[in-house]
Amino acid sequence: MSDHWKKLRILTTNHCSYNCEYCHNEGHKPSYVSSPMSCDDFVMIMEAVKPLGFEEIIFSGGDPLLNPATVDMIEWADNNTDHKITVETNGSAVTDEIAARIGNTRAMLNVHYPAAYENEYRLVTGCSIEPFTQAVRFLDKYRIPHVFNFVLHPDHMEGLDGVIDHVIEARKQIELLPYVESGMNNISAGIIRRVTDILDSTSSQKSFEDDYRITVWTFGNGGKVKLIKSPCYDRDIDMCKGFGELRILPDLTLQKCRFDDDSIKLGGLSPEEIRDKINVLRDSFTTCI
Repeated sequence: MSDHWKKLRILTTNHCSYNCEYCHNEGHKPSYVSSPMSCDDFVMIMEAVKPLGFEEIIFSGGDPLLNPATVDMIEWADNNTDHKITVETNGSAVTDEIAARIGNTRAMLNVHYPAAYENEYRLVTGCSIEPFTQAVRFLDKYRIPHVFNFVLHPDHMEGLDGVIDHVIEARKQIELLPYVESGMNNISAGIIRRVTDILDSTSSQKSFEDDYRITVWTFGNGGKVKLIKSPCYDRDIDMCKGFGELRILPDLTLQKCRFDDDSIKLGGLSPEEIRDKINVLRDSFTTCI
């Protein structure tokens, strides 16, 4: 396999308990409704793509943990692959039982953290912060590796200072994600400049990762803030390939980009046919949509 699509994003459900204004729903149309992915379908896909050189599985959604089968998938991946395993969640579905099971795997959680205080959190998500807070307690209890993420949307920046303060105080890590809308307009550009200037003025160590696609500020106690650059603003196909992510939706639709309406149905295909579809899609991925 070539130097892109090293990551396989598995969207196990399109259902989410939150109502964040800026959610892109991983490219799903508002009218898109699908049954959750089954563990059997996941295993079928993983067996089919085994020769293609993927290095990381990212479970996503919706919130993947709202699909009970996702934990079975995580355990299967832990036992049957050597891939890095990441689970993207808002934390609302993390129970003691789920955390205990995930804690016995090598999975890492990436948890959405839009605000540090109840009123701000509820304003963004429509829900209480308590399930998130409880989820973090469970992650710590079972020593599950985790990072947080915050979307740099211009209408919801009130919570950023509190979130960063809490993350650094807890000696943890947060990723700042630029907001990319369907027209690929860089409405986060001014925010990114302001956040960069503020973090540059702190007593932290600045560095870069992944060929300067990620800027990192490391604080004295080990806490970290990472600013992730998006290839979408400049329609940078080489950077996009560098991120290297292929997507499979809950209905087993293959998608190369969340802004691309073209998709390929994998249901009912043989492993060889699935690999052929992926290879054709890879070879045709030479320009931004």
